[in-house]
Amino acid sequence: MFNRVPAGGKLSVGDVVKVLEKRFPYVEVSSILGADSSYDNNRKEGRAYYQQTGVGPLPVVMYNGIPYKKEQLDPDELETVTMQKILETTSVYQRAVYLLATDHDVVDFIMNQPNVVPRINPRVLSTSRTYLDLSDTICCCKSHFLLLFCFFLLMTDDGYIRPVTFWVVGDFDKPSGRQLLYDAIRHMKTSNNVRLGMINNPSANPSAETSRVTRSIWAAMQTQSANNAKNFITKMAKEETAAALQRGVDIADFSVGGMDLPLFKSAYDSPKFDFLLSHAAYCRDVLKLRRGQRAVISNGRVIGPLEEEEVFNQDDFLLLENIILKTSGERIKSKVTASDLVMKVDALLSSQPKGEARVEYAVRYAPKKVRNAPQPHLTYGCYCTLFLFNC
Repeated sequence: MFNRVPAGGKLSVGDVVKVLEKRFPYVEVSSILGADSSYDNNRKEGRAYYQQTGVGPLPVVMYNGIPYKKEQLDPDELETVTMQKILETTSVYQRAVYLLATDHDVVDFIMNQPNVVPRINPRVLSTSRTYLDLSDTICCCKSHFLLLFCFFLLMTDDGYIRPVTFWVVGDFDKPSGRQLLYDAIRHMKTSNNVRLGMINNPSANPSAETSRVTRSIWAAMQTQSANNAKNFITKMAKEETAAALQRGVDIADFSVGGMDLPLFKSAYDSPKFDFLLSHAAYCRDVLKLRRGQRAVISNGRVIGPLEEEEVFNQDDFLLLENIILKTSGERIKSKVTASDLVMKVDALLSSQPKGEARVEYAVRYAPKKVRNAPQPHLTYGCYCTLFLFNC
């Protein structure tokens, strides 16, 4: 087929059809290239799998599920790189067999490794990361203020400490923002390690007509129990609900059992849009996002802005959660007793370069009873550490 294409040209459907007709004259071409053929179904499944794995732009070559780097795809280097990978991994399999460490076949052995993930997202796996300053200092008062008035969705309404905090940022009155929120909720419902917050980044100036979904989410978080709010917001994130609201269907028709509907309606119908304006200002001034852009924040780490058609689905949230738990979340959780504190400590520690010198953080204010006076009687060989806590 490619021999029919001139240098620098592109392979077309006509080229494929001509080759098929020449090599298989007694076969109906539509049975191979038709919309209902098994070959076309395989093509669609292959495309869906490629999009689900998130391995990046084509062409892609993978060795045992690990994508090659772009520079390794050079025709002169591909064979050498592949042989090197074979030599590196063969010893691992041989060792597992010789030490009787596994009784699985090689595919099951590979799939059971701890580094196997359902989806590869370069944004999540990137070593170049940006973190918010969530420490309680004057310079980061906007993040602290947002955290004070932020409500979180939980899998179960209990006192369990969540080591992973997700904030979904987007315009929830737009399909892309709702899809990101819906995928985050679906993941949150499967993991008791996660709590989910929402930051709205409106695409236009807030009004009653352009903020139906966002206002319903905010009103539910303010007025309903955690479980009722979770179930109601899940319904609000669906496209059919947004379409019905656009047609003029009453918001009360989407209430869930147990909701305090009068209290919800009073908050939903409020003419004030202060929360929308504050969220928009936070997205603009702190997150540096343009109107309507999407992002995900995980324990202070900012992933975004996401492109217009970029997919960030439930598997990406799972990958992000696994990275946090394995690197820092579980260890920090064992030392502190509050989800907010786990998030702040993780953001602070993860943002520091590895191997750097100790960093000093100024205390916002000291108790008035603390007196810093010189002590001449101390010898130069002593070290004194003073911890100040604002209780």
